[in-house]
Amino acid sequence: MREIINNCGIWKFFPRMLFSFSGFLVFLLLLLVFYIRLHNLSVPIPYLVAYEPNVIYSLQNYISGEGLYNNPELPHYAITQYTPIYYNVCYWMSFVFGTDVNVPLDVFFLSRTVSLIFNFLTGLLIYLFLFRCVGVSRFLSFVGFSLVFVYIEPHAYSRPDSVYNFMFLLSVCVFYLMIRSQHSKRYLVLSTFLVIVTIFAKQTGLILVFINSLYFLFAKRYRLLAMQVFFYCLFFILFLFLFVDNIELFINNVVNGVNNGLDFKGFYPNLIQPTIEKFNILLVIGLIVSLYWLRGSLQMFYLSLVAILSFGWALGTGLKWGSTPSYFSDFINIVVILSIAFYSQVETERFKIPFVIVVLFLMFSRTFNIVWEKNYVYDYTEYNKSEKVAMYMNKEVRLGNNDLVFCDKHNWMDNFLYKNTIFPHKEIATTCYLNQAFDYSHANEIIISGKVKYVISKGDVQEKFLFFNFKNYKLLKKIEDYNIYVRY
Repeated sequence: MREIINNCGIWKFFPRMLFSFSGFLVFLLLLLVFYIRLHNLSVPIPYLVAYEPNVIYSLQNYISGEGLYNNPELPHYAITQYTPIYYNVCYWMSFVFGTDVNVPLDVFFLSRTVSLIFNFLTGLLIYLFLFRCVGVSRFLSFVGFSLVFVYIEPHAYSRPDSVYNFMFLLSVCVFYLMIRSQHSKRYLVLSTFLVIVTIFAKQTGLILVFINSLYFLFAKRYRLLAMQVFFYCLFFILFLFLFVDNIELFINNVVNGVNNGLDFKGFYPNLIQPTIEKFNILLVIGLIVSLYWLRGSLQMFYLSLVAILSFGWALGTGLKWGSTPSYFSDFINIVVILSIAFYSQVETERFKIPFVIVVLFLMFSRTFNIVWEKNYVYDYTEYNKSEKVAMYMNKEVRLGNNDLVFCDKHNWMDNFLYKNTIFPHKEIATTCYLNQAFDYSHANEIIISGKVKYVISKGDVQEKFLFFNFKNYKLLKKIEDYNIYVRY
């Protein structure tokens, strides 16, 4: 059979793992995860991944023609926490999909699809890097692709993390090639450009500036370090010019807007414990191979440096409120490369069975978690209820562009009424207020003066949000289990 396939020219297009039982199982598990991801693209769940509506609200505003970064202390008191690359990608893709920003599920589908594309590209990049640059077999490269794709954190299912993960990995790969090519200046310039793109995908990319500079210090390449710093500054200024209209608003959102404060009590239960549960033995293997490759070639030393410092960075930044296992995504991606490179180096018959057992354990355990946690049914009940409320507000109440509404519970309402809602990012606003990033004195003034005309709530009106009082409201209309209150 294999000879027939070879003669047909098909064999070279399919990795050998398809002809082994263990490889076939990996392939099936990968297909299952990919099917679930496709299934969930338009599932009507507003919190499929973390605080997904926060990103969707910013996308709705941006696609509809409003600025991406607005004053967090003026209506609508919105905070776009992330740098702009992801939003710009979604903006241009919205024309391809014909996205209607007034239909929230359209924007959710857009964001989830863009993220899925970049998740796939991240896995594909791992495959190409392992096969073409590290020099491992197609089978092992495909195992790397499968592990990375399956272990992508849910935060990257519909958020800037998806573009960031891809750009971080691409930046590392190009820097690796720079080292392998005897520190080619062409690759160095390309690397600095990609690092800035990574930073503008998500601020966390700043760690690459430190890691890459530290490598040049270890290698005693001070001229290249100076050259790198020059191009960092040049490209950073260029990107500010291209993507940022107002520096002050930009800083207020992506710097002050992420002032979450420290959370020592939640460090273990919210970060360490779920990270161990999700990545289990991959963490142990990763730390071991990272230390092992510190004694390897310069380029493998660099990958180890990236892994170790990314791990430390995740622990350090994980002390702030709202931390999740997604902070370790960069570490996991690099660790997959290092682990497969290690196995490729020591590959013998006696190591094959342990390797297969570990890979299948990792694939089965993660796939089981995804099936258990992320496979939702298409229940439009809540979505339809919110849509009825929005239709009433727009057609019966006739909300004007200057009419303000406060939706006091997490649901679809902030996205249906994105033109009128205030404080669409409630949990972010709360932490920013508690950490004194913003005082919201202007918001208090307009609430006291009655400029916030309506409150929409599931159940009784929430009398207080932060230090604002919503007592002077009476019931206007009840639709399903939503109550609409009007200022009196």
